[in-house]
Amino acid sequence: MTTGDEPLMGIPDIDAALSPYLPPGCLIVVIGTPGSGSHLLAKQFAQAGVGSTPVFYYTTAERTIDSQDAFRSFHWDPEPIRFGNLSDDYYQRVLEPQLEVSRIRERGLRLDDLRNARRAEVSVGPYSLVNRFLNDLAGLDAPFRLVLDSLDFLLELLEVSEVVNLVRQIRSRTQLLGGKAMVTVQQASLDNKSSAMLEDVADLGITLRSDPNGATFEHTLEVRKLRNHPERTQIRRLTIDDTGFHVAP
Repeated sequence: MTTGDEPLMGIPDIDAALSPYLPPGCLIVVIGTPGSGSHLLAKQFAQAGVGSTPVFYYTTAERTIDSQDAFRSFHWDPEPIRFGNLSDDYYQRVLEPQLEVSRIRERGLRLDDLRNARRAEVSVGPYSLVNRFLNDLAGLDAPFRLVLDSLDFLLELLEVSEVVNLVRQIRSRTQLLGGKAMVTVQQASLDNKSSAMLEDVADLGITLRSDPNGATFEHTLEVRKLRNHPERTQIRRLTIDDTGFHVAP
């Protein structure tokens, strides 16, 4: 059973139905369809841990300031949350230097370029997003709440097996320290095999959907997997207001 009174995802009806069947250290894998709100659910999950444990929110899908503004728009305080932006890191450490090299090749070297090159810090070895993230993960030594939103960016850069291995290491750390972690991914980024691999790692596997219903869209949350409790799988219809997701009446 999860420890204490800490909410699981911040959706009371769903938390009450699932929390008793999850271990203290658990991994949630959320697979979303376009417009389903997986990024919002990731933020609601992060907010649910504020005040109980340190909360870490890693984004690859938006600017950090946009993530923080989204928290505020739902009346959640982003200040206690520690943000990391893996896509920004990748741009600064990999893409920006590549663009500078292309620029220099296009126009040729100038005297200022040579002077700046002498002052520039020499990079040692290739930059690895996975190593950068795992270094942060290894530094955790107490219960925590962690979000990685989303895996889509990593799947563009890495082999599926590397991404699944990263998710396994997140789960191992949460189990060791009694934390809670959530990773999100868009369904369109996965084939059947990679989807099955990620769901196999998860303690709780969720699919979020947004389907047309007349002039609006109906949001549903499917609990596709609850480890060792297949009888607890279910589909819940959701509503969204300015405080996040709720189970529909």
